[in-house]
Amino acid sequence: MEIWENRPKVIAHLFNPCFCGEILHIAIKSYNKVDNKSGFPFPLYPLVLPILLHKSTRDALPLKSNSNMNLWTISNQHLLIDFPNRVINLKPFSEEAISFLMAQNMILINDLGMMETVNIEKGKKKKKIIYTEEVNTIFSKAEFIGKWFHSSGSTQNIYMYFGIKP
Repeated sequence: MEIWENRPKVIAHLFNPCFCGEILHIAIKSYNKVDNKSGFPFPLYPLVLPILLHKSTRDALPLKSNSNMNLWTISNQHLLIDFPNRVINLKPFSEEAISFLMAQNMILINDLGMMETVNIEKGKKKKKIIYTEEVNTIFSKAEFIGKWFHSSGSTQNIYMYFGIKP
């Protein structure tokens, strides 16, 4: 990963660790909200950004988290043709975002190797930020992805549906 100062400004702005981290944080939190017994599987985090930052894929996601992921991926193969390459290309940004979240004490890796969000102290007010419609959509879909991953079976199955070989 290139140091921050040497990155092209467009890349630095589009894939900054705070923005990518917020996407991942929302997905992890949403996954754990469904069932907080074990946590978000660590191997799933590299799939989140390639799904959500690719507008065509993001726009084609189903509306309900209980939608069958396997059927969706079969019906949308045209969107996933180069998905493994997207995962590879965005993995450094996903890793940097996870490092950022851990450094900010927003997530942790539990004893089972699963990701959990850290509760922000009660009484601290979260600053209300107004985002663009696209950013709001990405954050909303991040919440969906967490729930969808949770309802779609094992990590191995999810990798298989998206054509990823670990």
